[in-house]
Amino acid sequence: MDRNNCVFITGATGKCGRETIKSLTQNFPNIRILAAVRDTSKARECFSQMNCKGLEFCQLEQTAVTPKSVEEMTRLMKGCGAVLIIPPAEETALSRVEVSRCYVEAAKKAGVEYCCLISSGCVDRKNVLFHRQFVEIETCVKQSGMRYCFLRCEMFMENNLADCESVKKTRSFSYPCNPDMKFAPIATCDIGSCAATLLAHNVQCLKGGQQTCNMCGDKCPHHNATSYRLTTCKALSMTELAGIYTKLAKNEVKYVQCSRQDCMNNMMKKGVPEWQVEGIVELFDMVNDGMMQTPTQDVEHIIGKKPMTMDEFMMKNANMFA
Repeated sequence: MDRNNCVFITGATGKCGRETIKSLTQNFPNIRILAAVRDTSKARECFSQMNCKGLEFCQLEQTAVTPKSVEEMTRLMKGCGAVLIIPPAEETALSRVEVSRCYVEAAKKAGVEYCCLISSGCVDRKNVLFHRQFVEIETCVKQSGMRYCFLRCEMFMENNLADCESVKKTRSFSYPCNPDMKFAPIATCDIGSCAATLLAHNVQCLKGGQQTCNMCGDKCPHHNATSYRLTTCKALSMTELAGIYTKLAKNEVKYVQCSRQDCMNNMMKKGVPEWQVEGIVELFDMVNDGMMQTPTQDVEHIIGKKPMTMDEFMMKNANMFA
């Protein structure tokens, strides 16, 4: 595979990975993509409906961090201009911190120049789970010597699709959030568009550590040593979300505030790992503390257009609530 204009993507079959590859394919067709996956046959099936020219898969097991595994990652990343690191959503035999450290170490040894990290908005709030995890990962990237950018995401619109069963069965849904406190989630398609733009820009424009961009000139935003907080452009409350569900279901849907413990129990019943439940409920605490009610313009700054609103996202997925 020709590694000119090549980016390396971890977690390629997850939501953010798929959306990044989709955006790269559609908007930056000259970019070559090397996608790290656990199962190459399943990955090919996952992308079979996309016209992904320039996409190649490599198999990586996230079961052990050894000198040999880092050496293999380093070999695969050799010649790639940029890497997208998406920490795994689930804990395996290794923590997401250990896996991410492994990717960073390999990228540094391979001479990769630019790292884009999908991070968490919780890094600004100490003593919560996702803060402890992602601050450690961000620090590792900062100390690597690579140019870097952090895309800090708080809540994902896709998570609210889990409400569809409750909406259909009981005409209600519940979280431990104050019904009138607002939050500003982000759709993974916008995360992917931002990541693709940053990766392509740094591979095509800033080769070999040069300071002036070939495409944009001196006014180019290098997106280096930068963090962005990715949100929708219009915050909403749970009461307003109930109004959206009411439109979709064509029946009144009510929001019922529940306790933190009831929320945790419900998520664990659905199979969400206990360690992750802790982090998710802390996000709801941030909503109640007013820490997520202010949208940013960072998505528009990166990709030149406004991100999807929750209303638009839910209308796009209206069939799930029918």
